[in-house]
Amino acid sequence: MTLEVTEQYVPVSSITLLTDKNVTLSVGGTHTIIKEIYPANATNKNVTYETNNSSVATVDENGQV
Repeated sequence: MTLEVTEQYVPVSSITLLTDKNVTLSVGGTHTIIKEIYPANATNKNVTYETNNSSVATVDENGQV
């Protein structure tokens, strides 16, 4: 007898930003983007952060601006 177990893929339905959309930082200041992914049991919760103007601000893989 062979038993095959497969993991059910659960897609992300939404991502909510829990931080303000508009943040003012001083030169050298930092701010971390806080997010909540729904549903909580989503299979892939990876998020990629990007900036559209890296001469003004950068963002790392953890959402730190």
